Amino acid sequence: MANRLAIIGLDGATFELINPWVEQGRLPNFAKLLEQGPSSGLRSVPNMNTAPAWTTFMTGKNPGKHGIFWFAEEGSEAGKVRFVTAADRDAISLWK
Repeated sequence: MANRLAIIGLDGATFELINPWVEQGRLPNFAKLLEQGPSSGLRSVPNMNTAPAWTTFMTGKNPGKHGIFWFAEEGSEAGKVRFVTAADRDAISLWK
């Protein structure tokens, strides 16, 4: 059987928040995950926005290289916005 990898990402969570709750017994399943496998914090992208941050995580590229800077961009009609999707990325994900 091939090695398996699970990645759990919690947007906005830090170990400064998680560790006290683990120590208080409030996150028993999370405590098991931390005991049984590696864990690490990540640095975010400069504008600290979810859309480019997760895209950077998925591609290994910074926003200037993957092209995602925000959740939405100006649409073709005045005053309309269009939400970005994976099709807007200029880089492939690491698992492709």
